[in-house]
Amino acid sequence: MIAHFIGIGGIGMSALARYFSSRGVTVTGSDMGSSPLIEELKSEGIHIYTEHNKDNIHSGMYQVVYSEAIPEENPERQAAREMGITQKSYFAALGDISRTKLTISICGTHGKSTTTAMAGLALEAAGEDPLVILGTKVFEWEGKNIRIAQGTAPLCAPKNSSFFLVESCEYHNSFLHLDPNIIVVTNVEPDHLDFFGTEERYYNAFRTFAGKLNETGVIIADFSNPKIKRLFDNTSAHKISTHEFYRQVPTLSIPGKHNRENAACVLAIAKTIGSPMNEVKNSLRNFHGTWRRFEKKGEKNGILVFDDYAHHPTEIKATLTSFREKFPKNKIWAVFQPHQYSRTREFLKEFSRSFQDADEILIPNIYRVRDSEEDVQSVSAEILVSEIKKQKKHVRYTEDFKKTVTLLRKEAKKEDVIVTIGAGPIFEIGEDFLNTPA
Repeated sequence: MIAHFIGIGGIGMSALARYFSSRGVTVTGSDMGSSPLIEELKSEGIHIYTEHNKDNIHSGMYQVVYSEAIPEENPERQAAREMGITQKSYFAALGDISRTKLTISICGTHGKSTTTAMAGLALEAAGEDPLVILGTKVFEWEGKNIRIAQGTAPLCAPKNSSFFLVESCEYHNSFLHLDPNIIVVTNVEPDHLDFFGTEERYYNAFRTFAGKLNETGVIIADFSNPKIKRLFDNTSAHKISTHEFYRQVPTLSIPGKHNRENAACVLAIAKTIGSPMNEVKNSLRNFHGTWRRFEKKGEKNGILVFDDYAHHPTEIKATLTSFREKFPKNKIWAVFQPHQYSRTREFLKEFSRSFQDADEILIPNIYRVRDSEEDVQSVSAEILVSEIKKQKKHVRYTEDFKKTVTLLRKEAKKEDVIVTIGAGPIFEIGEDFLNTPA
């Protein structure tokens, strides 16, 4: 069997491609250009085309899987349609897997990747053998974005006793493709308003998802939070509150209240499925984070460089609070690249109040993705800088990555901490700073 993945270089798509390959499916893929992740897939025997072309599709393929970012008019999707090849989005394909396993869905506005990684490692330490697919790389799993269960059933099989732990995204209502047995909600705050339009529609997506559970299902969330309680009040599933587990969280290696809340979710999962709590707690104590989450990139001339994927105001605030907790006396440089013009516009005031724990703030530009020309014209990095200045913070617009690196080389001093923040390629600034000769 041959399956083709359009947009295979994405963090989720690459994990799914690895899963298909592990089940004996011949996998091919396409993406624009190359990346370290694409090179990894090639080294694993997956053939990847570096452009989208109708000739990449042939009648021997039984399925085409596409990233949600790939439009219908993509030439490979058009060719697959003409040949009658089944097409499925990334989350529709995940949904097929979820119908073969006892599925634990980790969803929420923030903390999905970290909680999924924490939970996967904890269940593994407790003797479980879960399949785990998530949107980041886990160092303990050879730096991959997937843990492949040893006893995983074929692609299509009845739902069995093996666990599938999956990071689940609300954007485009994608998580509605899943067939969950347990839903874990880390938190819920408005986001992705470019798609949902209103906060209420955003909340309704989570209500609808929880509604997929029946009375035998379980929903895990902080039900001490009035908003969460109201949001899921009418679901028929059994409710377990993470608030009951917060005091049981052991001392973690990574700082931040949000990470302790993530760990409380893991303890609730373990309690629900009957995993040994001592082994789970030991795993949490030894958890050191994942790729692009409080990730230490290196040190140069006594200056520490970190990277974090935070791109929502609440995430940024939590990230910088964690760094201040870890480095109470050090000067912290926050180098932030906003992700999407539309998100920057919608949450401009919230972004401006997210940097209280930073000493220096640098904004090089805004990363454009899924933005219309109207979005681009509606806001700018300079406008965000002006709003942050109103909070009595020292912030500068640095125009581009090169000028930002030059400024950091000139002004950052020994014992300073540089944190690059954002979902785009902002990590390149930290890497260039570390790799530029002194």
